[in-house]
Amino acid sequence: ELKKMEEEKKKVEANLEEFKKLCEVADKMKDLTK
Repeated sequence: ELKKMEEEKKKVEANLEEFKKLCEVADKMKDLTK
């Protein structure tokens, strides 16, 4: 069970990283369209 939780945690953390990257890209796009 603990192993499963570790796997889930890693997945969530990876998703957060991806999300942060997307947000950064979105911010750059906003700057370009000003």
